[in-house]
Amino acid sequence: ARLLWRYPVKHYGIVLLPLVFLIPLKSNLYLGQSYLYVLAFLIEGFIFSEQEKKEVLSAIFFSLAIVLKLFPVVVLVYLFFTDKRKTVLYTLISSVFLFVLMIPFVGQELLTDYLFHSLPRLFSGEINDPYSSSYQSVTVLLKKFFVPDDVLNPGAWVNAVPVFIVLNAFFSATVLSFCVSILKKMQYTALFKFGWVLFVGILISGYGTSYSLLLFLFLFLAVNASEQTFNLNAYTYIYFLLFICVFPIHWLLGKTMLLEFIRLYALLALFVFVVYKMKVKASYRFIAGMTFVLILPAFSKYASEGDGSEYYLSKLPSLLLYDYEKTDHGIRIHYYDQEGNQQFIYPTNDNISPDTLLSVEKNQIFYKGMQLTEGNCKNKSPMLLNGKEVIYLSDKGRGIGMYALRKIKLPS
Repeated sequence: ARLLWRYPVKHYGIVLLPLVFLIPLKSNLYLGQSYLYVLAFLIEGFIFSEQEKKEVLSAIFFSLAIVLKLFPVVVLVYLFFTDKRKTVLYTLISSVFLFVLMIPFVGQELLTDYLFHSLPRLFSGEINDPYSSSYQSVTVLLKKFFVPDDVLNPGAWVNAVPVFIVLNAFFSATVLSFCVSILKKMQYTALFKFGWVLFVGILISGYGTSYSLLLFLFLFLAVNASEQTFNLNAYTYIYFLLFICVFPIHWLLGKTMLLEFIRLYALLALFVFVVYKMKVKASYRFIAGMTFVLILPAFSKYASEGDGSEYYLSKLPSLLLYDYEKTDHGIRIHYYDQEGNQQFIYPTNDNISPDTLLSVEKNQIFYKGMQLTEGNCKNKSPMLLNGKEVIYLSDKGRGIGMYALRKIKLPS
C-alpha cells in the first residue's frame, strides 16, 4: 500500500495490475512460498533507501529479504551502482547479524552446512531437477545443449561442459554490464532502476519460478508512471510483463527444446528491446572481467567432480530416493513421490553387501581410508558391488538431497 501510495496506478494500470500478478500471487499462496514477505521487505527497504538518513532502516529490511530468500541479494547491485554504498555496508552487516542470530535456533552445524555446502550448490543451479525446463532460464537451456546426464538429460546435443561454463558466464556478465550502464544514467527514476535490477536478477538466475514474478511489481509501477517511459511506450513493457507472468508454460513443457522456453524468450526479448530503445552500451572490460570471475569457481567445481562415478540405474522412479537394501530378488529402493513413501524392487543378480572397510566422512565415501568420491555433493549408504565397485546414494549433479544410486570402481 505504501508503494502504491507513492507511485499511484493509472487508469489502465488498475485493470492490468491484477491480470499481470494474479498467477504469481496464486502460485505463492498455493505453494506456501514466502515471496509476499520478500516483496514487503523489499518495498520497505526501497522506500527508506530514498529517504535521507534512513540507511539503517533500509538495510534492515533488505537484509530480512536476503535472509528469507537468497535471490534479493541482487539489490546490492542497485545500491552499489546508485552510490548508496553506506546502505550496502549496513545491509551486509545486518545480514551477517541475522545469520548469527539464527545459530541458537538452528545450530551452528546446520547453518555452516547451508553457507559453505548448500549455498554454493544453489548458486550453481543444483535445485531439485537442475535440467527442468520449468525454470525458464538460460542456465538450464545451455545445460540441455552441452551438459549430458544419463538420467536427467540423456538427449544433450554434445558433451561440452567447458562450453556451457563459458557461455553461461558470458551471458550473465553481458546482461549485468548493460544493467550497470542503466543504473549509472541519471535520467531514469530510482523505481525503474530498482525494478530493472530485479528483472535482470530473474533473467540471469538459474532458477526461475512463477511465484518470483511478483517482484516485477516495481517495474510495472515504474513504467506505469508515464505514457512514454524512457523512449518506450509503457504499454509495451506491461504487455510483455502480462505475457511473461500469465502464459501457462506447462502447455509447452515436454515439447521441442526450443518451444519449452517460451517465457525465457519473452524475458530476453524485453531485455533486448529495452536496451536497444535506451541506446545503452555495454563495457567490454566489465564483460571480460566479470566473465573471468564467474568462470573460475565454475571450472573449479567441474574439476573437483571428476571422480569417475556413474549412475547405477538408467531410470529412476522419483527424484527423491532416500534408502535402498539388498533382497533375495534384487534391490529394494525407497523413495517419495506425490503419494508419499513408496518402494519398488529392482531385479538384479549383482552381489551387494555392506563392508566395514567402507565409511562416510564429511559426505564423501572412503574405502580403507582412501577417498573415492569428489565434489561438494552428499554421498551416503555405501556397499560393495560385486567386490569390485561401490554402490551408494548420491545427489551429485542434482538438487540437494535428491539422491540417486551411483557406483564407482574400487582402486586397483
